[in-house]
Amino acid sequence: HHEHWLKDSYDGTNTYNLPFRTLWTNISTHFKNYPALLMFEVLNEPDGALGEWGGAVIPSDPTAISYTRQLNQVGYEAIRLTSGNNSTRIVFFMPNAKGNHDSLDEVYPNSSYLPGLGNDSYLAATVNTYDPWNFCGDSGSDSNYPGSATISNAITATIDHAQTLGIPVRYSEFGVGRSGLQSGRDTNNVREYYRTVDQTILARDMAPTYWDDRGWFALTESDGNGGFQFVFNIVPTSIAP
Repeated sequence: HHEHWLKDSYDGTNTYNLPFRTLWTNISTHFKNYPALLMFEVLNEPDGALGEWGGAVIPSDPTAISYTRQLNQVGYEAIRLTSGNNSTRIVFFMPNAKGNHDSLDEVYPNSSYLPGLGNDSYLAATVNTYDPWNFCGDSGSDSNYPGSATISNAITATIDHAQTLGIPVRYSEFGVGRSGLQSGRDTNNVREYYRTVDQTILARDMAPTYWDDRGWFALTESDGNGGFQFVFNIVPTSIAP
């Protein structure tokens, strides 16, 4: 996740490709006989030289897009070449912009750009969404909620594109933050956001994962008895205990 030695200054050369390939070769070799329940993600939240909003290189930069594809390919090849159960282990890859779901179609417009050239039945995409940031961000405002249709349509567009690529999608992060751990986001808009993201993804047989960092994006906290309790009432019925 925090491979800044790689992401911040990546230039497409073996200065970075060789150690990254070695890293994944070692990891994959160690776990090659583990069962299929173990899955790998090549690189979490590509950013820096690979492109990020608010950074020196924007996600739509052609070189950043090329670098993102290249690094995902390097890690993917290293995993598959170790054989064993890694030959059919699920491998996830992420687009740039820290894995933002809106970047999937730009970085991978068709299956020929995918690791494995679109011929791997055990390949999947991992994406995140905190859109729109002025609503979902840690200092976002309820007044910026765009409505459930906007939220749902963006997710649907991503999943539709993934299906043209022939791959499933896992939404590995989404949530609504609040600066300073204030509980002021206990609102109907926030509840509707969580419910909409959850139901839109599940309706397409994809996998959603709520981001709960026990911090600005906390959903739960310790109940003092070895269990947990909700920080405030924003959790949809589908994951209530």
